[in-house]
Amino acid sequence: MTANSVLLKPAAIVLYVILILSSVSCASNAASQINTEASFVSIPETGSVNGQPERNSKNDLDTDLGASEIMPERANWKFGAGGLIADLDGWSNIQLPQFITASHIDVSKIATVSKFRSSAGHDFSDSFESCCSMKHYFRPANYYETRFTEPIYSAVDGMVLYLSEESNGEAHAWKEDYIRMTGKHPPSDYRDSNIVIRPDIAPNVWITHMHLNPIRQIFESVPLTDGRSRMMGTARPASPGYKVKAGDLIGYGLGEIVIKRHLDGSGVPASCNSSSMRASFPMNMLPGCQAKVSLHSIFEFMTDKVFDEYRAVADMSRKDFIISKDYRTANPLVCDGEDFVDRGIETDAEHFINLRKQSKTESLGIQTPSTKPEEVHSTIINSNLIDSYSGTGTKVLGPITLNSDYFISVTSDKGPIQVSILSESDGERGIYQRPENTSGKNTYTTPRIKSDRIHLSIKADSDSAWKIDLLSTGKKESQSANTTGTINARSVTEDNYGLPPLSYFQKNPSDRFPVDLNEHVTQTQPYRGQRIVQAHSGLHVNYSDEDGRWSTIADSNDPTRYPAIYAISDGIVQAIEPVKDVRNPQKHHQSYEIRLSIAELPSGEHLRVSYGIEPFVMEPEPGFYKRFILVKEGQRVLKGEVIAYFYVPPGATERSTHLHFHASSNKRILAPTLFDDTVKQKFQSLFGHIGGRDETERLFDACIGVMLAADENPFEDKESDCL
Repeated sequence: MTANSVLLKPAAIVLYVILILSSVSCASNAASQINTEASFVSIPETGSVNGQPERNSKNDLDTDLGASEIMPERANWKFGAGGLIADLDGWSNIQLPQFITASHIDVSKIATVSKFRSSAGHDFSDSFESCCSMKHYFRPANYYETRFTEPIYSAVDGMVLYLSEESNGEAHAWKEDYIRMTGKHPPSDYRDSNIVIRPDIAPNVWITHMHLNPIRQIFESVPLTDGRSRMMGTARPASPGYKVKAGDLIGYGLGEIVIKRHLDGSGVPASCNSSSMRASFPMNMLPGCQAKVSLHSIFEFMTDKVFDEYRAVADMSRKDFIISKDYRTANPLVCDGEDFVDRGIETDAEHFINLRKQSKTESLGIQTPSTKPEEVHSTIINSNLIDSYSGTGTKVLGPITLNSDYFISVTSDKGPIQVSILSESDGERGIYQRPENTSGKNTYTTPRIKSDRIHLSIKADSDSAWKIDLLSTGKKESQSANTTGTINARSVTEDNYGLPPLSYFQKNPSDRFPVDLNEHVTQTQPYRGQRIVQAHSGLHVNYSDEDGRWSTIADSNDPTRYPAIYAISDGIVQAIEPVKDVRNPQKHHQSYEIRLSIAELPSGEHLRVSYGIEPFVMEPEPGFYKRFILVKEGQRVLKGEVIAYFYVPPGATERSTHLHFHASSNKRILAPTLFDDTVKQKFQSLFGHIGGRDETERLFDACIGVMLAADENPFEDKESDCL
């Protein structure tokens, strides 16, 4: 890069900002004109409203949302230039009816639904919340077979007034995933569009069906609008648009659906849908990001008749599909731009609902007892199982005599639930806790517990089902109950107990780095904190094939010939992403990632370490990276255990192919400063020119994290230059 090209970049940026600001000025004038003319703009009537549906007392969600005013008579409605009711501010306090009167997808075909405020996909949030997914993804059981043929229906009586084709970074992620997983390309006539509908009885709301191929009638009746005009507030709805009734076919594709209520502004459906976009200049100056909007779950405004279709396939309530605002506020997610640091996956009950027609006890692998539902029973399935108990609600089990060290595996179907050990030697000790408003099967296994005589205390709601297995560390040596039944083999997943406190790593820093710091590593760089130029929230270990070393000795059919990746301490595999899209200024590529829970913070949250394995290429073929991953979600691992291998592709360069390693809690990204001085010295000896030096080109000291802000320090709320 020449000096002239470097000098031109700031000039180009300045010119770009000037152009944007001049556009904003025009947009502001346009928005002003829209507001002035709003009461005179007429949008065609979309059908009569025969009174408002009564609010159904069976709905277990509060859909008033603080609203208290009654909806005005239809004859008094005036529409704005953007297509919604003109007086959006006045309508912000209007109590809306249950306007979702049809299922937008065949519920019987759906395997999973992401929860509202989950970490599924990417940040999709409104003007009042941040870093969460405030929409629902519907995933059919045979997704790849039906991706382009799954019928999608209008959930409301209303008008299709906008049609768009997104072009942002996430717009084509589905396509790349489909090609990677199937080896096929989408049909040539497939148009990946967003269909935007205004409900007849909720005129301040847009319903957006995302990633659909619209039916011909809609495509011919509603012209495409571009993202720029919608962000500027200058886009206009189709006239007259396309009338739909609830249950009408509107297209084929994904069941992804968004409910957005506009509270002020022009009412144009802009694509300012993430907290990072709303906070970034100059996007935050545009009308599309300045307008106040609130996002809602489809289940908030769904009639009981529609929700009965969900009850028919699974035993659940509306609340099961929504993570409450209070819970998310108390347990915030962490975002890096629009991406979740720990993205939710379909098997994670914290973020997805599994629509399986099972009873509460069947969903846990529990055989229903022949006497009372709450009666406990046990079983022996292999030489490690001592006893098993199952039931519902609150109960105390015991006394139970354990003559050897043991584990306890707890499975539950919902929260709140708390399980404690009452022992003669240690008194009461909590081993498992699950918060309210969580549902779906969840299993946790404790670390090794010393032999003792114990009682087990279970505190849970009367309709909460649970199962507890006692497992020996080797040969079965004791039994405590006489009744028998059947259970499934145990699994291990994360919950609130069983990990050492974070302070353990201050006194016992790990001597096991994620990889061997040997001759195969071309360079390293520390975690660069927020107090330094070119901050970067992760340490790097780089590999290269520029000398042909991996092309010569490695074979992708034999992962063991590549660099080993180790568990830095004992822990639990919290999540695995066998393939992950990574978009950065250098190159769009695909990685694979493993996250381990290794410690408990004073707040009760878990400290997780993330191994982002970035070959810096697209996955060579569907499922290719899976062969390099040796562990499974929920698996307990030991320090030094090989959990994966690092695929170094042919031609890899030292400026690209790398391991990205960081720590995190639910609330923030942390520097992974968990290693002893020997590891730090070796790590520093490999510091390279891509981040191992400060802005004066001075080599950093032997640190894992440098120039850390207080909220990046895992051990104390204090800045640190070197940790």
